[in-house]
Amino acid sequence: AVAVHSIAPQLEVFALTQSQAVARALRELGVALTLSTTELVGHTIAKSLETPSAGSLLVQLVNNASFRLAEVPVAPALVSQPLSKARDASDLLVLGFARGTKVDLGVGDDPALAAGDRLIVLEPAAA
Repeated sequence: AVAVHSIAPQLEVFALTQSQAVARALRELGVALTLSTTELVGHTIAKSLETPSAGSLLVQLVNNASFRLAEVPVAPALVSQPLSKARDASDLLVLGFARGTKVDLGVGDDPALAAGDRLIVLEPAAA
């Protein structure tokens, strides 16, 4: 991942690791999109213990042929508007938004959207 990033820094590189420390080190070396399986599984188990149906919900989000998670650009009319306005205006379920490599669910606040942000939505799968 580091070699690919150094050869083609404009390319969006995604690295999957077992270790949270390795994922953090890769981010520090410029690989912005990393995921630690240990961290993902650990947090999923913790949320499932807190809320028993949470694990099933997460599996449905990532393993369902009827719908898919997608990132869609924020419409120009929604720039500088709160996330709640995008949720109200969309026919899709807006889960949150991504700004660069950061994701915000808009829970507890109602952040303003900016040009270049991407809405994270649940949409019907293509037929």
